[in-house]
Amino acid sequence: MRAALHADLRGHRARRRSLGRPGLAGRGQPRGALLLALVELLRGVHHRDQRRLPSRGHGHRRAAAGAAQGPKPHARRLRLAPLDRRTRLRGQRRANPRRGPRRGPGDPAGGDPVSDPAALAAPDSTKRQTLTPRSLALGVLCLGGLAGALFLVLPAEGQEPAAASRATPVEVLLAEPVSAYVTTRAYTGRLRPTRAEDLAFVLAGELREVLVSEGQVVAEGELLARLDRRRLDARRARLEAAHRAAEARLAELRAGPRRETIAAARARVAAADAQLALAKVKETRRHELHEAGVVTREELDEFRHLREARVAERDALARALDELLAGTRKEQLAAGEASVAELAAQLAELSVEAEQRELRAPYAGTVGAVGAEEGAILQAGQPVLRFVERAPLEAWVGVPPTQIAPLALGSEQLLLCEGQRMPATVSALLPELDPVTRTRTVVLRLRDADAPVVPEQVIRLVVRERHEAAGVWLPLSALSEGEREVWTCFVLEEGQEGPQTRRSLVQVLAVEPERALVSGLEGGERVVASGAHRLVAGQRVEPLP
Repeated sequence: MRAALHADLRGHRARRRSLGRPGLAGRGQPRGALLLALVELLRGVHHRDQRRLPSRGHGHRRAAAGAAQGPKPHARRLRLAPLDRRTRLRGQRRANPRRGPRRGPGDPAGGDPVSDPAALAAPDSTKRQTLTPRSLALGVLCLGGLAGALFLVLPAEGQEPAAASRATPVEVLLAEPVSAYVTTRAYTGRLRPTRAEDLAFVLAGELREVLVSEGQVVAEGELLARLDRRRLDARRARLEAAHRAAEARLAELRAGPRRETIAAARARVAAADAQLALAKVKETRRHELHEAGVVTREELDEFRHLREARVAERDALARALDELLAGTRKEQLAAGEASVAELAAQLAELSVEAEQRELRAPYAGTVGAVGAEEGAILQAGQPVLRFVERAPLEAWVGVPPTQIAPLALGSEQLLLCEGQRMPATVSALLPELDPVTRTRTVVLRLRDADAPVVPEQVIRLVVRERHEAAGVWLPLSALSEGEREVWTCFVLEEGQEGPQTRRSLVQVLAVEPERALVSGLEGGERVVASGAHRLVAGQRVEPLP
């Protein structure tokens, strides 16, 4: 953490220096500019003279004549430092354009002086160049100007500079101790709707109608679009008719047989009794006649079987009458009820299918982009439109795990979006770290549902945290970096000739863009606010009002 504070402090000071603050230039700047100007003047004179150097052949002849005559003790010449051999040769070619093109090493007419041993062995008078009278005169003038400038700028021997006798004016502030400070940190995030989804039909079919448009605000349950349902309506009509018939049969079973039906059954039983009695009389007569020998045995058997048939018929009619009198059986009622329930289930399935062919708003919200046109054949699950819930937006912000402590669930926080301040409440803290940013996501819900913001806007979460630490706030211009990451400032103390500076070591506790909290100062001390780079310990200063 200490290294981070020092890095922040250096960064803020570097940004302040890049702004180019006026009035901070060091003393002696005019003198340095004058010296640089004179050096450039001498350099220009030398380059102009070098362009006027004689050709190589003329130099060789002059060097040979000088070598034959020997050095003259009275003709002492000023000479320049030796130049590089390649640089001399390039200068000679420029000075003698009549030499023609450069020849290769294998050319007998000439070769490269650098690679040719004969050329290297030849005497070269350009090893030391001689100043011309013109350059010598210009040099003398330049040296005289330099001497005059130094005479005007520098004080005379034994004379104390005027600046040394005057106190340096400085800006001073009183150290005001504080017992705590508040840090402000900002984290960037994005706004997201509470719920937003692409609505689609569960079933496939033809898109019959779209009832909304982009940007329309709808209520919960409002119809948005529907599929073609003509075949569905025909199936529903057929099933509804069958269901009504089954219900009618069930009602008849529950009501039991009618009185007329029972009376008719009793009449049929009575008629069967009469037929049975007649059959018995005829059988008795045929039996007597058979004993008298009037009728045959076959005719007697015929009347006996007729009587038995009348008995069976009478028993069947009597059982049917008993069944009518007993009413409907439970099994028949159960079968009728099952038939009605089956048809009702089929109708309910058709109702569900009819609902699935209609797209309704799952909650109050706003219609986004519509992605399908009327008449299009849609597949099951194909998106039709984008729907966003009309509710307070949520801010998803990534916060380092070490800074998550002030963001407790339910705490009130401040969000900034394009200069607008929006209060929000922490609604969730995601338990996992983001694999890319290595931060923990904090979800905050805005209080105002009608805030002038939209989803996916960039917001900043401003977190304020109070720290208990005693120190003094100083501007960054009052601090100077020493060795081993030690920071110092100048404190005024009374000397023999007035206020003077004393270097004081401080420890940086917190850094802000324009100031830093430091410890190591006493309350009420006078601290130099700016220009610390112009001061030394023990220097006389004059506090500015």
